[in-house]
Amino acid sequence: MEERAEVLPTLGRVVAFAALLVVCSTAALALLAPLAAKVISSTGQPLKLDVFPNLIAVFVATALMLRSIDRRPWAAIDLGKDAAQPRSFLRGFV
Repeated sequence: MEERAEVLPTLGRVVAFAALLVVCSTAALALLAPLAAKVISSTGQPLKLDVFPNLIAVFVATALMLRSIDRRPWAAIDLGKDAAQPRSFLRGFV
């Protein structure tokens, strides 16, 4: 019975994150689509529209989950100030 009590909050967080991700992705796409259309029309270069809105959506959904639901800092997912070091970026790139 204790396992079930632990699974339900986790499942709720997953569902909440997925819902936030859909909402944020839709909003980011709606906001960036006119800008992308303008860039495409002025430069003639094709632009993949789903990458940047999805990246923004994941960032915003994660921030909302951390701040409002989990009430934890960025450091809880290893994205705190300590992670923003050139050595960390280089190691991640390699």
